[in-house]
Amino acid sequence: MASPPHVDDSLIDMMALI
Repeated sequence: MASPPHVDDSLIDMMALI
């Protein structure tokens, strides 16, 4: 995964909430 940290954080945050 070579995506920016801010984008990863957003996705991880959503996944963590679910």
